Amino acid sequence: MSLVLDIEHRRGEFQLQIRQTTGGDNVLAVVGPSGAGKSTLLNIMAGLDAADRGRMLLHNRVVFDTAAGKHMSARERRFGYLPQQPLLFPHLSVEGNLLFGRRRRGHPGARAPQPDLVIALLQLQALLRRKPATLSGGEAQRVALGRALLANPSLLLLDEPLTGLDWARRDEILHYLRELKRRFAIPMVLVSHNMDEVVQLADELLVLNAGKAVACGSLFEISSDLALATYTGNLAAGSIIRARLTAQEQGIAQLKFNGGVLNVPALPDAIGTELRVRILARDVMLSMNPVEAISANNILAARVIATRAVDSVHVLVQLDIGGSKLLALITQQSMQRLKLAAGTAVHALIKSVSLELSSAHKAAGTG
Repeated sequence: MSLVLDIEHRRGEFQLQIRQTTGGDNVLAVVGPSGAGKSTLLNIMAGLDAADRGRMLLHNRVVFDTAAGKHMSARERRFGYLPQQPLLFPHLSVEGNLLFGRRRRGHPGARAPQPDLVIALLQLQALLRRKPATLSGGEAQRVALGRALLANPSLLLLDEPLTGLDWARRDEILHYLRELKRRFAIPMVLVSHNMDEVVQLADELLVLNAGKAVACGSLFEISSDLALATYTGNLAAGSIIRARLTAQEQGIAQLKFNGGVLNVPALPDAIGTELRVRILARDVMLSMNPVEAISANNILAARVIATRAVDSVHVLVQLDIGGSKLLALITQQSMQRLKLAAGTAVHALIKSVSLELSSAHKAAGTG
């Protein structure tokens, strides 16, 4: 997705100032603490608010440029917008809501998805005659997603679309979003507080704080950046790595990555499948010596890159494991006892329960 954002916007005491260019990937996640400006940015992109100054280009198409006096209306932009609460037309049936999206027509540069395909993909067949008031939260969000997709958007804007859903419904919608990404390659911008959602969908990460972009780039690089853990959540910090399923036997699957092999419970995926694995910093322990006679299945040789104090008790340690970066959250007391510093050789003990796979399979129970 080729996206240029050069925006200044003030609302009361809050000021949004962003100048970023992304390109090459389909899903951009926007993260940061509450009040960082995530939803404000999305509203400006959608055309619901007008920026005080700046421009936005999508695939070299000018969406707005205040200096040139150009400004597409929200309708002209042909963006699909999915807010936290699905805004369905209460007087129309599910089928009527879906076909409304179809009637809007989309951008002319791509072939519109067919209604039958979208209905089947989102499993909406049994809901077509029902009214929005009779739908559950997950069902309503699926209908809203289908309506946005049938409008053939050039961009999908998702503003925390899974907020308020229970875990089962959240995972269900995540599954559909992953399928949309795989089948239609529609560019998406996802605003989220939940790193689980980000891991499963995003290719690039834009981190906001106090109205400013503090980082923008590859999800895999930024996830293990010590400085950025402050904005994505220190105690929820974790690294995201690419891995490939290479073998399965005796109930254990082997995932190969640049730094070695991770062992997790057996998976339903085919050998050769590429997966994203999130390893939470709080689930990584460090040892100065090789550890034997222990139940942990994942012990990897590593080297300390840098450390950063999180609070008066905890320290984040950035590790290099064969070119892959990993974070460990330990106590300051442990760091002093182990005498950790840049360049120190250690062994990282990773609990299998900390592995969260983008295929939505959770690794757990191997100790």
